[in-house]
Amino acid sequence: MSWNLDGIPDVLRPALEARLEKVSDIFSPALPALPLVWACSDFVVESCRRDAGLLDWLATQGVLATEAGESTLRADLQAWLTADADDATYLDALRRFRRRQLVRIAWRDIAGLADIDTVLRELSLLADVCIRAACARAATELEARHGTPLGADGTPLELTVLGMGKLGGGELNFSSDIDLVFLFPAHGETTGRRPLEHEEWFARLGRRVAQLLGTVTAEGFVYRVDLRLRPFGESGPLVVSFDAFEDYLQQHGRDWERYA
Repeated sequence: MSWNLDGIPDVLRPALEARLEKVSDIFSPALPALPLVWACSDFVVESCRRDAGLLDWLATQGVLATEAGESTLRADLQAWLTADADDATYLDALRRFRRRQLVRIAWRDIAGLADIDTVLRELSLLADVCIRAACARAATELEARHGTPLGADGTPLELTVLGMGKLGGGELNFSSDIDLVFLFPAHGETTGRRPLEHEEWFARLGRRVAQLLGTVTAEGFVYRVDLRLRPFGESGPLVVSFDAFEDYLQQHGRDWERYA
């Protein structure tokens, strides 16, 4: 098969021609930037080989034309996930979703369809959507066993996840890990037949979230999760209450922690 490589720099052509021969069966003429993108990214090439429907999705669903907002990403993720999925199925689905979205963002970047600010914003939003999905999954599991943590007014309490570093600044890149701090609103005891203290319930929730995102399966991982930026670092508790976090910042927080 012959390829139209107009506009491809000479230095990239040998590597590109070798890649195109390996994946000629999935070449899509509906994607005019394909030679350039494949010349620049091994990740995109390998993802297209692993995911038989990826090129068709890129070529026919209009996903390369505009920036994806939160509602779009959440709807797309829900199409991949089922509430009754077992652990293995859920982990792989979340990883396939994330890989497709990374390819979409990388494609728009390399093809000149998005500027750098848009790329960083989309990468950060993608991480946020994946974190929220992991929190929801973990909370559902814990509520089934130990009930729900409630505030003094009877309102269900949720884990607060602070994104630090590049994620907190909305500047996540393609290979970044995510620095997270887990907080919970107030102490108490969950409802249910096997109640837990809120701190323990939210600690289990945080560990489960990190596991859902960081476990390596045949489909890879979602994100490497770094929890060392929490109060007192690795020697501190995995989750802290709002009050305890405020006290920590006032009494022990370093300048960079207060600035963050």
